[in-house]
Amino acid sequence: MTNDENTYIGMSLPEGIRYITVFERGDFENCGRILRTFYRTEDRVRKLLALGNLLHLGGGLSSNENKTSCWPLNNGNPIHKAKEISGKEKFFLLGDWTYLYENGRWFLGYEGKIYEISNPEFSVFVPDKDHTPSPLDKGLYFAVIDETGKLEFTPE
Repeated sequence: MTNDENTYIGMSLPEGIRYITVFERGDFENCGRILRTFYRTEDRVRKLLALGNLLHLGGGLSSNENKTSCWPLNNGNPIHKAKEISGKEKFFLLGDWTYLYENGRWFLGYEGKIYEISNPEFSVFVPDKDHTPSPLDKGLYFAVIDETGKLEFTPE
């Protein structure tokens, strides 16, 4: 695991991984949920990467909404254009939160493990941000992301 707090969103291509950096709110609840809900097709992912680095990722229902719901940093500055890296292994080592679109599916690299997150049944653990809860602590919650991307907490 790295100390990098940035999030990386990439797409697997025959020549390697093309990716951008997201500088805020890259956790699954914010970024992963949006990717698997609004960026399900190769065309949408390509348009997202064309925006370049983002301050914040947003979702949109049409390609016209990409620029209004995402906060791109590009503005003609080449430093913020999408970059390329060879190999998935290198890509997943870029930061703590890495999302890779490959063969129509989204994968999340987090804490040295890779999860396939396209499935609506993928569950997330949402700890209290002020402390690490024990299983007996009321601050421990489990949730499921439904098909629309909404976070639904499981019953107690």
